[in-house]
Amino acid sequence: MTTSSSILLACRQIELSFFNNEHTVDLARHFLARGALHDSAFLQRKLQQLLGSYTFLEAYERTGRILNVSVCPADTNEPPRLLNYLTAPQALIWSAVAASSAFPGLFQPQDILARDARGDQVPFNSVAAGAAPGAAGAPGGGLEGARRWRDGSLELDLPTALLGEMFNCNHFIVSQCNPHIVPLLALKRRLGRRMANLLELELRHRCLQAQWLLSDVIPTKWLTLFTQPWEGDVTIVLPNALYSIGKSITNPTSAELMRATKLGERHVWEKLSAIEANCAVEATLDACLARLTNKARERPLGGLANRIPSWLCMSSRPAAAAGRGSLGRARRWPPRRRRR
Repeated sequence: MTTSSSILLACRQIELSFFNNEHTVDLARHFLARGALHDSAFLQRKLQQLLGSYTFLEAYERTGRILNVSVCPADTNEPPRLLNYLTAPQALIWSAVAASSAFPGLFQPQDILARDARGDQVPFNSVAAGAAPGAAGAPGGGLEGARRWRDGSLELDLPTALLGEMFNCNHFIVSQCNPHIVPLLALKRRLGRRMANLLELELRHRCLQAQWLLSDVIPTKWLTLFTQPWEGDVTIVLPNALYSIGKSITNPTSAELMRATKLGERHVWEKLSAIEANCAVEATLDACLARLTNKARERPLGGLANRIPSWLCMSSRPAAAAGRGSLGRARRWPPRRRRR
């Protein structure tokens, strides 16, 4: 069975209905009543059934793969966060994914839950801060315990800097499917390279100006959507045939999932040559490093036996002590003065 066939079979078996409202009337009624098109509690239940109650650390220990989820705070001005097994080991994955799906107007901001030392589910910030029960930041300890989070793409869609700092990543393959970015990238592809770069730089410049000039008058934080980077070293864009605002806020059917998988696979084919070339550079560097490491291990160490031991090479101390007979007694420093 090919990879695409297995993906299609998995999509048929897994229920991917994360939206509780399907009709326009229901969407409008829910938006007017709660300020969002869909119910976040319905999304949380579906994600919990699909992903289980694993934490980031448990997922890493079971699979050896690193999962990163980007979120940003909805009630404070602190910077966005990248959640993984290092920064949030006890955070529940389903809760982090639900918070990362809370785009304004689609879902309301949500709490991120974590598992404490007793196995209870508590707010993530109380576990991260190590607060005691009843203190500020602990459950029931004031406003700090009720911090809410939302989609990280609002401020940090591509956390390339954080991934580079934590995991030494320097090459990024991006699958861009955000509905507010896909039309811009499609327009950029149609225009010439110089004209597209000019328009992109002009848009970023005007958005930065508006953030600087109007921040005290109106909320301008949403302009970060257009000032942050959108593309990686290799960027795979959602096909135009699949782009639809209406489809992005309703549950897909099995036929739509199969069609999306086929079109996405064809768009990846266009990037395979670039991915292969970049991966070949990495594989060559790894092979050279492995060859040098093997040569260093095979090099004889007998010449180090008569050397003065160094703190940079602690393993040479016993060998140097064993060969001290050929060197004679170690001289004292500074030397004693001779009496006349």
